[in-house]
Amino acid sequence: MIENQHYTLVSLSNMILAFEGQESLLQVELDEFSCSLNKDVEKFLKEKAVIFDKQGWSRTHLLYTSYKKQKVLVGYFTLANKSFMVKNDAHISKGLKRRIAKFGQYNEDIKKYVVTAPLIGQLGKNDEYADLIKGDTLLKYACDEVRKVQEIVGGKFVYLECEDKECLREFYQSNGFVEFGCRELEADEKDDLSGSYLLQMLKYLK
Repeated sequence: MIENQHYTLVSLSNMILAFEGQESLLQVELDEFSCSLNKDVEKFLKEKAVIFDKQGWSRTHLLYTSYKKQKVLVGYFTLANKSFMVKNDAHISKGLKRRIAKFGQYNEDIKKYVVTAPLIGQLGKNDEYADLIKGDTLLKYACDEVRKVQEIVGGKFVYLECEDKECLREFYQSNGFVEFGCRELEADEKDDLSGSYLLQMLKYLK
């Protein structure tokens, strides 16, 4: 079913404008999304994505395709302008360290490089139509959007945070991401995520 599948990327910002005065209809659209593998991804789209977009904290993008002559939501991702920190002694390749040093600023007090880069804050497929898109494809769309931004403002890195699960590590590593650290969960994240921290992974976009 995935072979020769065509997708349409729609920004939530444009949807908010299109549904102005009819916010309940937009909510119905978002409520059709479910992600049993990551309830935090599902909760964000249903409860926070619109608010974050209106406040300018992040931008969410939804991916649609045709199924039985109808347009269906197969997945989404959210991007935000953030920064990450990498320890000087982090277990990453020398080549990657040189690139981080080139784009980041070294803070002598904390012995870390600080790099401003887009964060892929959310990434998930819709359970009902999960067979209509590969995770690799969804992630590629997210990275391609980051590249468009960096063509204007500069930069070469993108990063993300995920639960410390082997399947997730393998998925992101197979797509060129490298683990560089971890971040403790905040209080409002603990109900929907397992463990006490999130792995941090980055990619240099060529």
